[in-house]
Amino acid sequence: MFTQQNSGIRLSAFLARVKQAIDSQHFSEWVIGEVQDLKCRNHVYFSLTDTDEGASAPRASLRCMIWAQQASFIIPLFEAQTSTHLVSGMKVLVHINLSFHELYGLSGVVDMIDASFTLGEKERIRRETIKRLQNEGYTEMQKRLSLPSVIRHIAVISSESAAGYGDFCNHIENNPYGLHIRITLFPSLMQGSNAPQSVINALGRIMDEMALLDNDDEAYDAVVIIRGGGSGNDLTYFDDYSLATYIATLPLPVITGIGHEQDTSVADYVAFQRAKTPTAAADFIISHNHKQQMLIEELRTSLRQIAMLRINNELNYTAGMQQMLRQTAMSYVDRLAMRSSSMRQMLSQALFNNINTTRQQVATLYRSLENVIAARTNAERQRTDMLLRQIEALNPKSIIDRGFSLSYNAKGHLIKSIHDIHQGESMTTMLADGNITSMVTNNN
Repeated sequence: MFTQQNSGIRLSAFLARVKQAIDSQHFSEWVIGEVQDLKCRNHVYFSLTDTDEGASAPRASLRCMIWAQQASFIIPLFEAQTSTHLVSGMKVLVHINLSFHELYGLSGVVDMIDASFTLGEKERIRRETIKRLQNEGYTEMQKRLSLPSVIRHIAVISSESAAGYGDFCNHIENNPYGLHIRITLFPSLMQGSNAPQSVINALGRIMDEMALLDNDDEAYDAVVIIRGGGSGNDLTYFDDYSLATYIATLPLPVITGIGHEQDTSVADYVAFQRAKTPTAAADFIISHNHKQQMLIEELRTSLRQIAMLRINNELNYTAGMQQMLRQTAMSYVDRLAMRSSSMRQMLSQALFNNINTTRQQVATLYRSLENVIAARTNAERQRTDMLLRQIEALNPKSIIDRGFSLSYNAKGHLIKSIHDIHQGESMTTMLADGNITSMVTNNN
């Protein structure tokens, strides 16, 4: 209750007392928290939060800043030691000097960041990501793929202006074996917090193109991710879980050239092949094709040697066969000549014997034929004589001579019946010693 004795003080005066109390105690401490809402200008501003696992809202939050003069050496030192940038969502161990301002309230002025804590946290997150990928079966997916015998066309994901991309292309194009390998660039961010999603988008564009290709000669044989030329701090972005799963499930072999000599990212871990540098990635591809080239040359040499050996064997075999055939042919000709001479003698003797036999047979046949002809002639003569006698017997004159007569009508036709002549017609009767002409008076 307000009384005259307890009139109160102004807020500014009250907060001035708070400020004086805090300043007099020199509150400072090493504090673990998560960086949120990071803004980097000359000064660095962010909120340091403490959130329980699984909670949606922080249980504590403190507005912090690093003044420009201190930020100029604190931030570069931190990034050099951790090979990563200070970003929102990162858990850090910072040394805070508590400060209070009547207008802006409580805040913490950071004057040191413990890089070793961040390195441990970064490694913990990286190991957890790898373990999760192992448990979900992603780490061996790419390893089950295989490169074609000859890599002809490569899809490269990189920044077009990156020195590493230039080194890669130069190394491929000027390889000492004269190998021709096509390169198609799919530009992507390779630095900063947007790099993982940018690389995922590039991988998606590659698969979209593959789906539209009708000619297998245009298809990509492998994907190469090149980060060379950027800061070592950017390697952390390739520990991203989503990027790792996308790489793992890609149906094309992925070759990474995004790390340093001693650093291996999660993307390297799930890829088909990890190369330390872009030129090392190029060397891997060149070596793969050169091995196939050497294998082809070895096969060609072996085939040539086998062919020459086979030809020589065939020539030797052919020469032997020719000699054997020549000897066989000569032997056969000799036997054939002897056989021919023998056959000639046999044939001559057989022909002579056959002629004699035939001559005898012809003589016998001739005699038999003479006998047959003589008998046949006598038989035919007798038959002819008999026929002549029969013909003579049938001759009308012979008939008349035997006492018969023949009568003819006026037209000269032989009268064989009473119907062949009529009453009143004349007829001539032929007798052996002459003819009688008479008139028919009755033909009953």
